[in-house]
Amino acid sequence: MAAENERKNLQAQLEAARKEQNPFSVPDVNSSGRVEKLRDRISALKERRDSLLVVYKPEWPEVKKIDAEIKGLQAELDAAPAEIVTSMQRRYEAAVSRENLLRRSYEQQKATTTQQTRDQIDLLAMTQELETNKRRF
Repeated sequence: MAAENERKNLQAQLEAARKEQNPFSVPDVNSSGRVEKLRDRISALKERRDSLLVVYKPEWPEVKKIDAEIKGLQAELDAAPAEIVTSMQRRYEAAVSRENLLRRSYEQQKATTTQQTRDQIDLLAMTQELETNKRRF
């Protein structure tokens, strides 16, 4: 069943992500557009900071402003892997629910079909008995 395969894939990805020592080596984290943008922004700010430090001291207001921006962005970057793993958990839970819903629906349909088959067999048996009784009388 496709839903079962999807659930198993998501489960494997989630378990691997939870076991990973470096959260940034989790494929979903590493390929995240948000993480990439944060890294790019931090890199650009560090380059700007380094260029300012050629002329100014670390106490210079512009350098301090950049340091504060880097700190905020770094905090966001540090929180991103946990948020992405939480998102993976939600996708896995949704896949489990979808699989269970499809399984219940399949079982209900199977039960209905089985009952209809039994009813058809019973009807056929009654029809044959009726025909047999007609011939006797």
